[in-house]
Amino acid sequence: MKRVIIYPLLVIFMWGLTASCRLFHRSSPQYIFFITLDTTRADSVNVDDNNNLITPNLAKIASTGISFKNAYSLIPITLPSHFSMFYSLPPNILKMYNNGQTTKIHYPSMTQLLKENGYQTAAVISLGVLKSQFGLAKGFDHFLEGFKPQHWGKTAEEVNQEIFPQIKKMIGKKSFFWIHYSDPHGPHFPPEYRGRVRAIYNGQEVYSARLSEFPIFKYDLNVKPGKNVLRIETEIPDNLRKRTMGMLNKFQFYGFSITPRKENQKWEVKIPDYWIPTPAKGYINYLSKERDNDVIVFNNGNKEIEINVSFLFKAQVDPKFIKRVYTQEVQYMDKQIGKLVDFLKENNIYSQSAFVIMGDHGEGLGEYHGHVGHIHYLNKIYTQVNMILAGKGIPQDVTRNEVVSNLNIAPTILELAGIKKPDFMIGSSLLKRNDNKKVILETYSPAAHFDAFSIIDFPYQMIIYPGNLHDKKIEFINLEKDKFGVHPIPKDNGEENPKIRAKLYDAVLAIARRLMAIKGKIGNKTQETIEMLETLGYL
Repeated sequence: MKRVIIYPLLVIFMWGLTASCRLFHRSSPQYIFFITLDTTRADSVNVDDNNNLITPNLAKIASTGISFKNAYSLIPITLPSHFSMFYSLPPNILKMYNNGQTTKIHYPSMTQLLKENGYQTAAVISLGVLKSQFGLAKGFDHFLEGFKPQHWGKTAEEVNQEIFPQIKKMIGKKSFFWIHYSDPHGPHFPPEYRGRVRAIYNGQEVYSARLSEFPIFKYDLNVKPGKNVLRIETEIPDNLRKRTMGMLNKFQFYGFSITPRKENQKWEVKIPDYWIPTPAKGYINYLSKERDNDVIVFNNGNKEIEINVSFLFKAQVDPKFIKRVYTQEVQYMDKQIGKLVDFLKENNIYSQSAFVIMGDHGEGLGEYHGHVGHIHYLNKIYTQVNMILAGKGIPQDVTRNEVVSNLNIAPTILELAGIKKPDFMIGSSLLKRNDNKKVILETYSPAAHFDAFSIIDFPYQMIIYPGNLHDKKIEFINLEKDKFGVHPIPKDNGEENPKIRAKLYDAVLAIARRLMAIKGKIGNKTQETIEMLETLGYL
C-alpha cells in the first residue's frame, strides 16, 4: 500500500489563506474593537440593512465595511476557537483542544504584539471558559471577568456595563478592545424572562437567583429535630406566565445531593415522588415538571444537625421552541451591540474606530439528527459563522465570497494597527483580497463524541470521524446546494464529481491520521472547572 504523508508545509499551505493583490488605501484607526459573537451561526445574522428586525445593528455596521459570506470557525469549541483567532494558528498546532484546558504557547499573541507597539489593551468576557486562568489574558492591561460567585455567564447588557467605563478611561490613546458576547450560547433561555428561582428553608428564603443564570445552590443548613422543609420555588412573571409555561415545561436539578457534615447522624431525606432520576457520572440528576418542589429533611435525633445541600438548577425550554428562543437571544445581543455603537458615538470615538467581528462557532438547532448544541460535529450549522470588518480604513459596503477563518483575525488586526505579521502566523490579512477556497476543520474528544476532521474545498466539504467509521461516518456535502450542510451526497450520485470526492477523502483521511498521532494530552480539570462546564452545558 502506498503510504500517504502530509508534510507540515503542506498542512500549513492548506490552512493558510493565500493572499495577493493590493492593499486598500486607508489610515490607521485610533481604536480597534474585536467583537466575538459566541455560538452565533452565520444564518442567524442578517447583514441586509433593509427592513431588518433581528440584527439591524450588525447590519448597519456591515453596511459600512466588508461582510464575508464564507467564514468558518476551525473548531466548534469556544476556548480553542478564540486561541486560533489570537495566534493565527490551528488548534492542533496550539495543542488546544477543549474548554477547561490550559496550554503553553511560546509565541506572542496579537494582544501582546499590540501592547508592545504602544496600544492600551482591555477585554471583557461573558463565559467562564475564557477566564484568565486559561491563557487568553496575556497582553491585556485590563481583563474584566467579574463573574458572580458560582456563575459563569453574563448577559450582553452586563458586558456593556463593564466595558463602557473602561473605554472612557482609555479615550485619547491608541486602544485595542476585545468584547465577547455570548447570549446565544446554551442552555438556551429567553433573555427577557426575568423570573427567579428561590430556595426557602423552613419558611425563610436562603437563596435567590434569576432563572437565566442557571444557579448553583450550595448551602449549609441547620436541621432541627423533626420535620424540615426545603422548598424550591420557580417564579415566572405574571405578564409572561401563560406564554412562558408553554416554553418552560421541565425543571432540572443537576447533581442533587444532601449530605450531613458529620457521620452517624440520625436523619433521612424525602424527595418528591414525581422527580425522575437520571443517573450520570458519579451523581444523580432529577427532572421535575412542577414549578414548586418540596424536599423534606427529617432529623430523628434530639439535637440539631448540619447538612450540606448542593445542586445546579435549570429551567428547560421545550425543544420545539428552541429556534424561537435562539432568535430572541441573537436579537437581544444585537440590541446591546447597538447600545455599544451609540456609546461610542456619544463619546466621539466611533468615527476613529475599526471593528473586526467574528462568531467563534455556530449552533445546531435540531437540523442534524435532532441535535441542539455544538462541539461534536463539523457541518455548516456548527462551523459557518459571521465575519465583518468595518469602520475607519475599511472599504464600504463590500461583500466577499472567499473562504476565511479564525486564522485571518490576528493578521487583519495587526495590519490595521500598522504592525508586521510575525512569521509563525499562518493566516493572511483580510485587507488584501485572496482567492482561497480551502480550510481544515477539527474537533476533539473527550468534549466531542469522537475526534473529527474536515476539509472544505468550496463548494465541497468532506467530513470524517475516524473513531466511528464502522457507522459510516463519512460525509461529502455540497455547501452551495445544502442550506444547513447536513445532507451528505450519496456515493452513487451521478451528478457529483467522483474524482473530487475521492481526492478530498484521501486528503482528509491522511490529515486525520497525522493529527490524531500528534494529539497532545488534554490534562485534568479542577472541580470548579467541572462545575462551570456542567453549568454551561458542556458536561
